[in-house]
Amino acid sequence: MEEPKKNDEKYEFISEHVVRTPKEVVKGSKIRMVALVLCLAVFFGILASISYAISNGIFEYIAKKNDEEKRTPIEIGDNSVESEHVIVTDITQLAEKVQGAVVKVYSVSESSDGLFSETITSKEEYFGVVFADDGENYYVLTDYDSISTAKSLALVFEGGASTEGMLVGYNASLNIAVLVVKYSDYYMENFSQVTVLEFASAGSVQLGSAIMAIGAPNGIVGSIDYGIITSDDNSMPIADLDLKVSTTNLHYYAKSAGVVINMEGKICGIITDKFAENGVPSFMSTDNLISQIEYLANETSMLYTGVVCENVTAEVLDKAGCDNGIYVNKVEEGSPADNAGLRSGDIIMTVNGNAVNTVEDYTLFIYEAGYEGELELVVMRNGSEKNATITVDK
Repeated sequence: MEEPKKNDEKYEFISEHVVRTPKEVVKGSKIRMVALVLCLAVFFGILASISYAISNGIFEYIAKKNDEEKRTPIEIGDNSVESEHVIVTDITQLAEKVQGAVVKVYSVSESSDGLFSETITSKEEYFGVVFADDGENYYVLTDYDSISTAKSLALVFEGGASTEGMLVGYNASLNIAVLVVKYSDYYMENFSQVTVLEFASAGSVQLGSAIMAIGAPNGIVGSIDYGIITSDDNSMPIADLDLKVSTTNLHYYAKSAGVVINMEGKICGIITDKFAENGVPSFMSTDNLISQIEYLANETSMLYTGVVCENVTAEVLDKAGCDNGIYVNKVEEGSPADNAGLRSGDIIMTVNGNAVNTVEDYTLFIYEAGYEGELELVVMRNGSEKNATITVDK
């Protein structure tokens, strides 16, 4: 009987698996964590250095370009004289440009001393500004108050030319007068230094615009002043005209006179105290005065209807039942408008079949009709339309 073969295969019934204790696991994790943090710190440190070097160079470049292209260095305090000098130079050049238009107007008056019945002759100096030249005559604008009682007028122009002047037209309510000088009669005089100023176009100066006053803004003929317009939306209704008055920061003097010019050297206003409030320097805008001054220069008295009107809003017109029109604030007693039956509170809607939207429209219709011309009006009164005919007077 054969002995059974021994099986060479070994069987293991016990298997050993070594497991780390929690303490050892924690210790290994800490080591790896520290190593990772150190690596990341080094990496981000290198990256930050590179980023800083690049970005710093870029920002320095951008800042430098901004300084070169957009920023203008400013100097504070006494170092700002250079920019102020530029402004003064501009004002000086403008003054030199227009000074040849300023005229000294001497008003010669006579009066009795009342004691020995002797006649006393007095002469006062006022301003004048040359605003037109037709090839034979100079036309000079001045204050009516200053020459209203003059027996004769003597004018001295830039360069010393001396002539006699003649009053050809005036408007007492606006305190403006036009003098004419026939310079061809004074062939011995030198008028080569005389400058003629033009009138500025309507709306050429607005709030904040730079201006210069010439004539006698501080009461002395030939003086100047300059500043800006501080308000330009002031309406002063007078007979047949909606007068526009602007205020300025010019120096205020009780005897201020002259005209205001824009920075192109063109007349844009006439200095006046008649409508100044609380001593604020003011001037009448020439935007809607040019037609009146032209009439005065042509030896034509101011046209007159005697109605004081003002512009009104669409809401007011709608309540009155009108699509358009201007409100009659006052009718001067004995005036053509009074004789035609116009009354305060009326709304003038049309003149000679044309719609009236502003007081300036009404003024233009007056001058289109001319002296003794007729204005056929349609007015709204207490909800009813009325007709009226005004004959233009002087």
